[in-house]
Amino acid sequence: MTDIVDRHLISRMRDAISALQGIAEEWTTLGTILEADWSRMRSLEFQETIRARNSVVKKLVDNTCVHCPSFPDHVSNFPITH
Repeated sequence: MTDIVDRHLISRMRDAISALQGIAEEWTTLGTILEADWSRMRSLEFQETIRARNSVVKKLVDNTCVHCPSFPDHVSNFPITH
């Protein structure tokens, strides 16, 4: 049984090495490892969070309670002075 598991893991390791071979060859040819454009990565990282937030905002706009003139007083921990 362990022999089957060992062969299975080895095949996955070989697949991973094969997939990375092209990148390694590119780095060798260039003589350097290219750095990722982190400014773009940061934007991509938060896109899903921003979409989720925008979805919640759209739903909240239609809620009747937010149209109440006393809404800030009802939900705030601090009294609102007008």
